[in-house]
Amino acid sequence: MILTTAVSLEAIYLAIFIQMTVNRTTESLAGVEEDIDDIQEDIDDIQEDVSEDSTEDVDMVKVLKDMELRLQDLQKDIATLQKQKKS
Repeated sequence: MILTTAVSLEAIYLAIFIQMTVNRTTESLAGVEEDIDDIQEDIDDIQEDVSEDSTEDVDMVKVLKDMELRLQDLQKDIATLQKQKKS
């Protein structure tokens, strides 16, 4: 009977120990999940920023090309006016 009681107490102790370990592991995993969610949000924000910057860069390139064309036209007009003035 003493042996049965000792084995039962050992089984109870092991069950409690295992449950405590499972609980700690579950809490730790929950913390890791929160960290992963935070990192994913940061990545999403960075991707949005990069997309916005890319769009702004494309718009800026278009504006600069337009300005370049206008400057070339102005240079041609100036050259034409200088020729007319000399004549």
